[in-house]
Amino acid sequence: LPTAEDLAAFNRRGIGGPTRANFTLDLAAYRFKSPWNLAAAEVFAELYLSQRSRMTDDRDFIVHVFLRHLRDLRDQYRDLQILELPSDDERRIAMAERDAKKTVHSRRYGVCVSQTLHPSLKKYVALIDKMTVDGMSDDELDPESGIHQKWKIIRLLWRSKLLNTLMHDLDGLHNYSRYSLENKMSPGQPPRDRRVSSLVDEKRRAPVGLPEDCYDREWLDSLTPIERTQLRMTKNIGLELNAKLKE
Repeated sequence: LPTAEDLAAFNRRGIGGPTRANFTLDLAAYRFKSPWNLAAAEVFAELYLSQRSRMTDDRDFIVHVFLRHLRDLRDQYRDLQILELPSDDERRIAMAERDAKKTVHSRRYGVCVSQTLHPSLKKYVALIDKMTVDGMSDDELDPESGIHQKWKIIRLLWRSKLLNTLMHDLDGLHNYSRYSLENKMSPGQPPRDRRVSSLVDEKRRAPVGLPEDCYDREWLDSLTPIERTQLRMTKNIGLELNAKLKE
C-alpha cells in the first residue's frame, strides 16, 4: 500500500504515484476509484498493451476490468483487517457490524430500484451506490433496552440532516414494502430497532462525488479549499421524498 505521505503528495500536488517499478494500490481508500487507483489502472493498461500476447486493444475496457477487480480486492482487504483484530470477540463484533451495514445498504438500494413503490426513487440509485457500505451509519446496542433490543444510531459527522432523513425514510419504505395486503410481514430477518442518539462518528471519511446537499454545511466549512475540491461535489438532486410517498 502507498504511505500516507505518498498519497498526500499525489492527491494534493500530483507528485509521485504508482509506476511499473513501484506498483501499489490504495486498498484503504473509501472509494476504490481514488486518484491513486485510477492512475494505477492506467499504468496496468499501458503494461498490458505492451505485451505481444493480449486479448484486446481496448484501453478503456482494460481499465474497467482492472477497477472492477480492484473493488473486490478492496473488500477482501477490509475483511482481512477485521480478521487481524486481537480477540475473537472483537472480530465477531466487527464482522457483525459490517454485515449489518451491508444489509442496510442492500435494503436501501433495493427500495430505490423497486418497480412497485414510485418512479421518483430511481434518482437515488446512483447516490446509494456512491455512498457504498461505508456510507451507512454504525449502531451501538443500548444496554438499557432489555429483551427487545434497541440500537443507537452513531451519526456520521459529514452527513447532512437532509441525507439522514432520506436514509430514515428509505428504511421506512422498506419496512412498508414487506407487509402484504393481509398485513403480514414477508419472511426474512426483521430490521433492527434503530433510534436517533447523540453519538457521532467524527473519523469516518466522507465519500466523494455526492450532491452538495448530502454534506453537512458546518462540516464543509471546516474543510480546506483543497479538501473541498477533492470531494468533487455534484449539483443537488433533491433529497426530500415525493409527497405521495409520505402519505
